[in-house]
Amino acid sequence: MKIWPTLPGIPRMNRRNIRDFFASKKEGVVTGAADNDPSGLVTYLQVGATTGFSQLWLLILSTPFLIVVEEMSARVGAVLKKGLGRVLAERYGMKIAFAFIVLVALANITTIGADLAGMASILSIIFDMPSAYILFVFLLGFITILVLLRGRYQSISRYLFLLTPIFMAYVASVFLAKPDWGTVLTDTILPKIKFDINYWSLAVAMLGTTITPYVMFWETTEEVEEGRKVAEIEKSKIGIRTGMIYSNIMAAFMVILAATVLFGQSGTIEDLRQAGEVLRPIVGDGSFGLFALGILGAGLLAVPVLASATAYMVADTFRLKAGLDNKQDRAPAFYMVILLAVLLAIGITALGINPVKMLISSQILNGLVVPFLILAVYRIVNDRKIMGQYVSSWRSNFVAILTVLVIAAADLFMILGWFK
Repeated sequence: MKIWPTLPGIPRMNRRNIRDFFASKKEGVVTGAADNDPSGLVTYLQVGATTGFSQLWLLILSTPFLIVVEEMSARVGAVLKKGLGRVLAERYGMKIAFAFIVLVALANITTIGADLAGMASILSIIFDMPSAYILFVFLLGFITILVLLRGRYQSISRYLFLLTPIFMAYVASVFLAKPDWGTVLTDTILPKIKFDINYWSLAVAMLGTTITPYVMFWETTEEVEEGRKVAEIEKSKIGIRTGMIYSNIMAAFMVILAATVLFGQSGTIEDLRQAGEVLRPIVGDGSFGLFALGILGAGLLAVPVLASATAYMVADTFRLKAGLDNKQDRAPAFYMVILLAVLLAIGITALGINPVKMLISSQILNGLVVPFLILAVYRIVNDRKIMGQYVSSWRSNFVAILTVLVIAAADLFMILGWFK
């Protein structure tokens, strides 16, 4: 999401900004792992293709939600100098902390599986080898494990980062597609909300891919690793908020483009070849090639981050030795979690679920988990016994509660739709 930890052996990651898109190389930066990984990208495109402009209002709401959630997480790390997993264990007990770790790890592993499925599907289309889909999944999983075990991710990620300007093609395509901006504005301000399972499933997925649970753990860890003080967090708010707003604007362009090009035609995106059609206004017959390059680049950036993020989260909670700069024999549990995360993710792809449905389902799972985690962190940052004078402000508290209520309401409408 916005700022990621500078943990040993894994590069610092910042939420996308204008300079990042056109930088040929930016030391220690890996962008797109949260917002523009295959799961996030396909979710935004599916939202536009299926619901038109009617969910853009959620992106507007999610911007302040995201800002406050990340600032609360950062506050925990800056004041308590501990990772979120450890703080949850101390505040609520190991059973509650373990439940959160399991849920977030499950969401991470599902997202890894979905991203692997998305990349494998792209490769099977490129090479016209649909029967080799599972083989490509195993190959990509093996590459992920090999890169992380050999500590090559940082150097490889710098080259993959060169692919990030591809996402600017969505902005250009929007203007070439010529949407009715009056309708865009009207549907954003006065959305046509439908109370059916498809509408709210996509709403939960979009909220889940924007406000992801594991980012809260990373944000807290970052403050601990960098030794930041609360005053320093306050000074950096302008840059942080600007990055978040910009990233959500990028997401809005993806929704608008898909709504303009695909909404009202097929009704929904069924496969990744169809998803690539959204770029046809700018690149014509090469639309799928450009889309495929973006999916593969974003996926290869995101999957190792998600796997190592899961391992760091588990290690922090149980006070285990961690770090990609350590040899396997010095942090065996850490590397075992990485291995298990990738292997379980590969197992998920073997279930035979449609890659597009898997990509979106992984974000629905995020949307189901995140309100509980936000509520837990909310109670921590308002506990004077542990936060002292650095408790959260009433404004942040108001937005945090509103965040929980909105996401929980979306979850509830989706669940009720299952029983209709």
